[in-house]
Amino acid sequence: REQIFAALSEIADPESIELFIKELGTEKDLTSYSALSALIKIGKPAVKPLTDAFHSAKEDKYRWRIFTILIMIADPESIDLFINELDNPNEALGKVARSALIKIGKPATTSLRNALKTAERGYPRYRILSILSLIGDPSLIDLFLDGLKDKNQVIRDISSQGLEKIGEPAVEPLIKLGQTTDEAAVRDSTFLILYKIQGYEATKNMERPYKPGILLAINLTQSVSVFSDWYEKTVASNYNCHK
Repeated sequence: REQIFAALSEIADPESIELFIKELGTEKDLTSYSALSALIKIGKPAVKPLTDAFHSAKEDKYRWRIFTILIMIADPESIDLFINELDNPNEALGKVARSALIKIGKPATTSLRNALKTAERGYPRYRILSILSLIGDPSLIDLFLDGLKDKNQVIRDISSQGLEKIGEPAVEPLIKLGQTTDEAAVRDSTFLILYKIQGYEATKNMERPYKPGILLAINLTQSVSVFSDWYEKTVASNYNCHK
């Protein structure tokens, strides 16, 4: 029976989705693995039946197998499920849900922003904001610019990361904010982010940072870059020549 089921799973016929989902709960490793592989191969057509099975499942092991498949498929239809599971008491489940949302990327942006509006302050809010910061969607520029002005250091740091990830599309809005803000801390942040995105060219017409530490961070970045170039051109190349 296991060999027949393994052969059936190779075909991965959508007509067999319910059978594969049922067999995920078996204790026979070969059968459950074959079912898992088949459902991943089927992909999008399996998402809704898998989601329904996840909500009705009682056993953690069975839920994990279903969730693993949904993560591997990473279909936008699963976005709400992944957002809901960010708060799961099982931290491992929350972490893989986070990874899935990052993998889905821009299609998850709207739902994540809506979740951010209702998230409790503190860690739940930071977690959603950090996912958005790793997606790199230009539609989030205004959100992150507002974050740079927040009194909370964690939100400012995550917002800086988000703007760096977005890159070039964030340059003009950052320059405008840096030139118009009255807050030294905000100006310093825009200066450093711009430098990381475009280097000196983006910051040449801006007021120098208020905090010396910002210039030190830039100098260290330059030093690491120079050292890396020197290492690649000398030490590494010489080593490769003599291998």
